[in-house]
Amino acid sequence: MTFTATYGDMLKDTITVQEYAGRDAYGAPSYGSPATYATRIVYKNRLIRDSEGSLISSSFHLWTDWIDDITEEWLITLPDGSVPPILSIERFKDEIGESHTKVFFQ
Repeated sequence: MTFTATYGDMLKDTITVQEYAGRDAYGAPSYGSPATYATRIVYKNRLIRDSEGSLISSSFHLWTDWIDDITEEWLITLPDGSVPPILSIERFKDEIGESHTKVFFQ
């Protein structure tokens, strides 16, 4: 059974995701076309490890069933229009393979 089949009714929020595409001639980041995904946003303070292994504080995280090669450089726009920096990303697997993603924010 997939993550969506099991937990899909809990994915009540919608986010917009833009893939990091690189840097332009002036060094500014550029991004791909926006795509929307169902997610569950959880506001909970906790200590996590960032991609460099440092212990940092996260104020919220989201769960989503989309699986991709997301990195901390991507843009995620929340339902309120804010675009917080991504601190860390966790991917989870089940018996079929990759199942869902958890993204932590500042």
